[in-house]
Amino acid sequence: MTLAFLGPVSDETEQAIRQGVNDIVARPVKIIFDQLTLWRKGGILSLASAQQPQQLLELVDALNTVVSECGISVDSRPYKAHVTLARKVQHKPGIQIEPICWQATSFVLVESVTTAVGVDYQVLERWPLA
Repeated sequence: MTLAFLGPVSDETEQAIRQGVNDIVARPVKIIFDQLTLWRKGGILSLASAQQPQQLLELVDALNTVVSECGISVDSRPYKAHVTLARKVQHKPGIQIEPICWQATSFVLVESVTTAVGVDYQVLERWPLA
């Protein structure tokens, strides 16, 4: 689940973001993923949450503040937690899902690296939620 998308950044910007994130104090997040959604643009099928927990929104706001202070533009749309399940999907499956409760006790900085077999996600740093 992406909290703030950075895109490509310089080493200096990455270090500034890491330093800024070190000062964030946030509580653990409990989120319930209870909806299948299809974004027509890109055909992205995702697992989403009907309700955004306040702790999650506070963490996203804090991260966006750090990121924007480092000169990176942030998405101005309201944050909606989701997990991408598939891409290039034409139609949303007509199935019911059982809600999935997820408890986050940390968040991470992840780098996506394109390889010959797809994208590899590498965790660069982890911060606890307390």
